[in-house]
Amino acid sequence: MTFFGLKWTFKSFKAKEIIGFPLSYLKKEFEIIRPGLFTLSIVGGGFVDNSGSFRVLVKRKDNQKVIDLKENFMKPRFSKNWKIRVEYLQFNISHPGLYKVEIENAEDLVVKKSMLKTKQVFQSPLPVENIEISIRETIPISKKLLGIIFLVLSVNMSAWGIMLGINPELFG
Repeated sequence: MTFFGLKWTFKSFKAKEIIGFPLSYLKKEFEIIRPGLFTLSIVGGGFVDNSGSFRVLVKRKDNQKVIDLKENFMKPRFSKNWKIRVEYLQFNISHPGLYKVEIENAEDLVVKKSMLKTKQVFQSPLPVENIEISIRETIPISKKLLGIIFLVLSVNMSAWGIMLGINPELFG
């Protein structure tokens, strides 16, 4: 349990960013060297919502094949370089190569600084110029959660084992 907890937690924190760019660019090319699971994160706010027809397309550059994107169920948030990031979409790429991301109707994406509902009422959405997109490697959310749970449980069990080894009369 400790092994998998450490492995998955470490892998989650060491995920490499493939590309980052302002949302206002609308189109950008990037290269995938190693196939796997990737996430498209919205950088700049803790709350993200699609208020209309905001759409992201990821296509293979050579044959224009569209990659299937899935909206994250939990939308995990994390901070890097003092900026809040929300993992908005996930996609799986099975072949290395050049890809391009296209953004349609960027003005329909609502991003607010705070993730707290009480603060969001008083905040206006961020302008498109202040929002960035980041594509990075990731692992499934189930592995992220299980990694943390396994790590906490295994450290707890080890601590109790050490305490009982030192003082066996503790529960006797």
